[in-house]
Formats: sequence, structure tokens, C-alpha cells
Amino acid sequence: MKPLDYHPSADFARYLQTLALEGGLSCDQLAELEDHMLTRFEAELAKGADPTQAGSAELRCLGNPTDLSFEYRKTHAMSSLSRFLGIAITVAMLLLAVAPLSSLGSFVDVPSALLVGGLVLGGLVASFGPVAIQRALRQAFERRPSVERDVRESLRLARHGYRLSWAAGAVGVLVGSVVLLTNLGGPAQLGGGLAVAILSLLYGALLAELGFANLAQWLERGAPASELATH
Repeated sequence: MKPLDYHPSADFARYLQTLALEGGLSCDQLAELEDHMLTRFEAELAKGADPTQAGSAELRCLGNPTDLSFEYRKTHAMSSLSRFLGIAITVAMLLLAVAPLSSLGSFVDVPSALLVGGLVLGGLVASFGPVAIQRALRQAFERRPSVERDVRESLRLARHGYRLSWAAGAVGVLVGSVVLLTNLGGPAQLGGGLAVAILSLLYGALLAELGFANLAQWLERGAPASELATH
């Protein structure tokens, strides 16, 4: 988002630049605050103030950019509890949907879980290392002002994990298909191959969409606009 270059008061543009570069507001938060500032500015004009007076009155009301950024982010930040609650609701609805159709045990397959989890974890460790994984998880839930955070590598890790999850699910489909084709003469072995093919894709999709997609979203919400602009 561009600052208020079109605004009559250059102080507004400088204030928003400070919030973006030093205060650490994300793009969405900065846009929301800009709308608020414009509304207040127009209200001052309606009272008879000239543009300079209206801008100065609004900036005095907002206060120090760093303090405003911290309070604004703290008010708008999603708590860790609500994040876990959202995922828990999604999983619970999925379980309730499939429970009448089949036993929940039918959706548990250790070889599929090991295949998907091993490929994703191994790929992340090979690309970023275990310390980067731990840092990404910590940054997603920490409450420090984002000006103190550098989440670029963590965002790359989350996006790479998203792609790896889908790739691992696809590999599971191929592995399960091979097992099926090599055991066509033995019906007793067909079930294991079919389970790996289908459940690997299911596990990969859930890990990608509920895990890494949310991780990237949480990191982006806490990233300064100047960092998001580099992606």
C-alpha cells in the first residue's frame, strides 16, 4: 500500500511511512489505519478546520507512532488460543462429517503418516535446518512488536513446507499405486496400497492447508509491511 501521497498534509505521509518502516504494522493494518485517519481528517474539515489544522489535530490525537503501533497490533493480534481453536474446530467438523460414514480408524494409516511426515520434515531440515523450524514456530506465536522480528526466512520455510506437503501427498499416491499394481494377483495386499495412495494425499492436504498455510498467514500478520514487500 502506498502512503497518503495525495493527502494535503505531508505529515500524514511521513507518519504512515514511520508506522510501516519503524512501527512494524502489516499492510492490512496500515490500510485500516489509513482509512481511520482519512475519516478523522474529513471530520475535522467538516468542523471548519483547514487541511493543515485538521492534519495536525489528528496526528496529535494519534500520538507517538511506535506506541500506537504496539497498541494497535496488540488490539488486532489473533491470540494463540484462537488460532488453535480455529484449527480444532476444522478438525472436529471433519471428524463429525466422516464418523457416520466409516470408522475413524479407517483414516489412520501409519505408513502414510510416516511417508508424508518424513518427506516434509526431512525436506525442511535439509533446506533450512532444525533451528529455523523452531524459530518459525516461535515467531508465529510470539507477541513482540514486529519491528523486532525478521520473519523473511520463516515465511520462506512456511511456503516451502506448504509445497512439500502437497508433493509428499502426491508421492504417496504414486507409492500406493505401485503397491497396488505389483499385488494385483494377491487381493489381500490391495488394501494396504490403496490406503497409502489415498490417505497420503489426505494427510498432505491437511498438513499443507491447516498447518503451513496457517503458519504463513500468522507470520504475515506479524510482519512489517517493508518485509512483505520483498516477497
